[in-house]
Amino acid sequence: MQRIQVSVSMARENKTQAIRLLSPAAAALRQGGLVAFPTETVYGLGANANLEEAILRIFQAKGRPADNPLIVHLPNVEAISSAVDIARIRPHEKRLIESFWPGPLTLLLPPAKTIARSVYPGQTLIGVRVPNHPVAQLLLSLSGVPVAAPSANRSGLPSPTTSETVLLDLADHLDVLVEGGSCEWGIESTVAAVQEESIHIYRPGAITAAMLEDATGLPVTVSTGFQEGGTPLAPGMKYRHYAPHTPVSAWWGNVESVQSAMQQALLQSSIQRFGLIAPRNFQTLADLLQPSPVWTCWIEGEEESYAPSFAAKLYSSMREADTAHLEALYVFAPSAFHPLGTAIHNRLLKATEGRLWHAESS
Repeated sequence: MQRIQVSVSMARENKTQAIRLLSPAAAALRQGGLVAFPTETVYGLGANANLEEAILRIFQAKGRPADNPLIVHLPNVEAISSAVDIARIRPHEKRLIESFWPGPLTLLLPPAKTIARSVYPGQTLIGVRVPNHPVAQLLLSLSGVPVAAPSANRSGLPSPTTSETVLLDLADHLDVLVEGGSCEWGIESTVAAVQEESIHIYRPGAITAAMLEDATGLPVTVSTGFQEGGTPLAPGMKYRHYAPHTPVSAWWGNVESVQSAMQQALLQSSIQRFGLIAPRNFQTLADLLQPSPVWTCWIEGEEESYAPSFAAKLYSSMREADTAHLEALYVFAPSAFHPLGTAIHNRLLKATEGRLWHAESS
């Protein structure tokens, strides 16, 4: 495996050097190799979306169910015809593309005939997006091919937001790892589809329902739970996702109510070694928990600033908690009413297998 380091600043300010460094990774993508690379959401595991054998390598490396679709990544809007049948794109879809690409929005669109069928198994549409990350954009542009890229982790585990996490899961499967620092958002893109007179979000993310409604004037509905049976239309809908090995429970609400709920849960259990992910201002009350947490991750920020800070650190902190050999991990979640709340709670519902509760004030 070849490791290549290209920072965001290099991709922006020293493009010639970045092109030279990224050229082997781009060549690997063209030739059917597996390349992990950073995006603004999480690290992706990329392969040439036109080559069936390359796509099958993604599924094998991740241990991913064969009916779980992939998302195709493009360097810019101008490259859309390499992945999409542009004659079938409708006006509202064009409006969303103009409004949110590049960015963390995946749209379900009619595929070009060249896209490998295993990218969208059992479906008639494919997920497509343009990442808002200069390293990803430059790599994708140099490759000259549409790149299918789910998160670069073993299936079911928390997605990687650093190159170190990618190596933990996939070091033996990669041809090239592009190291580009930590990811900005820390949660995967919104996945949405324009329907007859509405938009449906299959996986919530940083692009919210309100933002899509403002851009199009269409009403927006959101899937928040698991899909029961059938072939999933988008990643993250049907199978266990985002979960560390340590059992996770999460609460949201005001500080005193969450502390009380956690204390009650501890009293009703035999847990002795537990970890805690919580805002910095929770530390004083956390000292009252019995037993005390043996591992902590304090998230900076209060109220409005807590949610984006939490999202950026959620996956990496859950991964770190796994190394502490805990019996349980307790999480103080952001409010469901924050703009990022729907996306964060979606990930936590799956990571906790439903153990996400609102701690009501007494």
